[in-house]
Amino acid sequence: MQDVQDVTLTPEDELTGYIRSSGVERTVGIYVGDDDADRGFQGFLSFDISDIPHDAIISRVIVDLSTYDIPYDDPYPDLGCLRAYVHEYDKLGGEYWTGDVSEPIGEWCDLDELDTPKTCPGFRDALQDEVGESRFQFRLQFSDGESDFDGVRDLLHWERGRLPTITVEYYSDE
Repeated sequence: MQDVQDVTLTPEDELTGYIRSSGVERTVGIYVGDDDADRGFQGFLSFDISDIPHDAIISRVIVDLSTYDIPYDDPYPDLGCLRAYVHEYDKLGGEYWTGDVSEPIGEWCDLDELDTPKTCPGFRDALQDEVGESRFQFRLQFSDGESDFDGVRDLLHWERGRLPTITVEYYSDE
């Protein structure tokens, strides 16, 4: 029988933040949604995964986004579903995604879903691809576009010290 291990990972503050549609990026918490000038925000989360053994088989990943707050207006349903995408580590600078993007590794379509930690097979597969590397990074953005063009701040926010976590369950063949 294989001994299942687990580790809960918290994003690295100095490598986690957001980027505006204008290309301005910040690492002072995470914003996702749009502002009162209808400019989009996408979030980035960067994790140190070097403690996961290089021969690990990832069996499950639980994503917990429940520590958010809504500083202005609820972005659901106007901005669509919140989706997570793998984003190559060290590629933040000025990269605001629009148009065709890769397949999402996670999706949350209302606040009730966001409030409950969720097992995400897409995260499991993406992390398995990165086993042996030192970092894993993903992006959060809404699916229906950069803005709903209502002139209202439709934002989710995670402050430093209350960032999302991922719990990785794994075992080793050895």
